[in-house]
Amino acid sequence: MKNIKYFAIADDASSWYRIQGVLPYINHPELTLESIQNINVGSWASYIKTDVLIIQRAFNIHHVGYIYQAKIMGIKVILDYDDDVLNIPDHNPAHGTYVENRQYVLDSLRMVDEIWVSTEAIKESFLPYNKNIHVIPNAHNDFVFKVENKKPFNFKNKKVFYRGGDTHRMDLHEHCEDLVNIAHNNPDWKFMYMGVLGNEEFFRANIKNLNVSVTSKLPFIQYMDYICNLNAMVAICPLEIHKLNQAKSNCSWLESTYAGSCFFGKKSLPEFNKPFILPFSLFGKAIEENHITTMKKHNEESWQFICDNLLLSNVNKKRIERLTI
Repeated sequence: MKNIKYFAIADDASSWYRIQGVLPYINHPELTLESIQNINVGSWASYIKTDVLIIQRAFNIHHVGYIYQAKIMGIKVILDYDDDVLNIPDHNPAHGTYVENRQYVLDSLRMVDEIWVSTEAIKESFLPYNKNIHVIPNAHNDFVFKVENKKPFNFKNKKVFYRGGDTHRMDLHEHCEDLVNIAHNNPDWKFMYMGVLGNEEFFRANIKNLNVSVTSKLPFIQYMDYICNLNAMVAICPLEIHKLNQAKSNCSWLESTYAGSCFFGKKSLPEFNKPFILPFSLFGKAIEENHITTMKKHNEESWQFICDNLLLSNVNKKRIERLTI
């Protein structure tokens, strides 16, 4: 019997998709799993009788210390990442933190036994520092959000939904003029932007568009309930093209598909270059010309792909395979 302990650096959406929201659902006779999230993760006492320690997003001197301590105690250490933390653009609020701690990130990558990542692009970025890297994609948690409760595409619900925080400020800035014009040209649609309450320039640009609303972020579970009740016809993800975004995972598509939305994303980004994801550049045309049948089809095809490939009950088998070696 292997005793596995785990913790995430932050209680956020990445933790939901990578650690705290996935590992508790592993059920295997050879494995026991325990979260040490809410105890002293830096104490040697927390690591007693541990065979494997899983840490999400190690990046500073304290995290290096946790890894070093575990290695001294003979514990296998696995790191998990949902972002390419080696390529944070200078306009991102986290840029300074990761530049200052870059050496600790590299030390962490080199020290550990194994690394799990959500995309091939992150794997390629990290390979020079560790060869034992495995892609485990983000998945829809069908234990909590049941397959049978997936929201249907609602052709009467003329709403466009976007979610993103301060780290996506420049993504909106790049497309601000187009988004303002699309809202202006479609007054019968509602445009709802979550997580941008502090984005003053975007708010000012839309000041005359009475069909545009902005809100702050919600904790993940409440957020999922909100978007399912919203049941917007369209969800958009207008990301800039740079290395961090090139490595971005599929979270927003997973969420919006379950909420019944047709997803529009940048096709030049690997995770969005799928036949069932519509190009962001066509989103304005699609709602202006009322391409309801096409949007409904793409939501249904997205959901079918998720059910066939990206339900957590199936994806966790990849984690079990790695943990039982």
